[in-house]
Amino acid sequence: MYGKIFSSMYEGSMIGAGATAFAIMGYAISRQQPPDFNVELNSKLLSAILGEPEDEVIKAIEYLCSPDPNSRSEKNDGRRMIKVGSFTYHMVNGEDYHRLRNYEERKDYNRKKQAEYREKRRLAGAPQSEETPTTQPPKEHPSTRFIKPTLSDLISAGLDDHNAQRFLDHYDSVGWKINRNPMKDWKAAARNWMSRSKEWSGNGNGAVPSKPSREMTDAEILREACQ
Repeated sequence: MYGKIFSSMYEGSMIGAGATAFAIMGYAISRQQPPDFNVELNSKLLSAILGEPEDEVIKAIEYLCSPDPNSRSEKNDGRRMIKVGSFTYHMVNGEDYHRLRNYEERKDYNRKKQAEYREKRRLAGAPQSEETPTTQPPKEHPSTRFIKPTLSDLISAGLDDHNAQRFLDHYDSVGWKINRNPMKDWKAAARNWMSRSKEWSGNGNGAVPSKPSREMTDAEILREACQ
């Protein structure tokens, strides 16, 4: 058994009550039993436990059962205990003490469970050996992930139906790469495609050259589409 003792008990209306009264009050708080919040106080036993004369123990119990007009609690005229049997005393504010204790227990329980949960999550992502790096590779941000354009996207960007389909077919065939570099900005590539479309159409059959002129494609498309 245990109870919760507040420092305010030693600074309130019990000031000057004597060490025995404080000792018995603490003993009673720790041993009160719900739901009645009663406690057994035997003056002979308490005398032996506290090392105080029995008459001092009896006086202290009588003090704790007396009205206290200066008490913070207005229950039962400020009494701290009420005698209900030969050795049985009811703790007037016992339920309040118990409620506070349970609240603190729940807080402590929740803190422990939260710590256990965080530790489980940490271990779940921990390396299997000391040689494995503890840091995880950064996740790719959705805004930087390349999304392949649709035919309607390309038409909306300014390509006609014919060139839009040629654009899709060409970059599908090369894995959406420009000179072996992953494409990052298809709109830039589409702009260059449009600017070069007349040059490519001069091939006779309008086919995309397998290796475009190095005048702009390698530099310009790579610079604009992959930046």
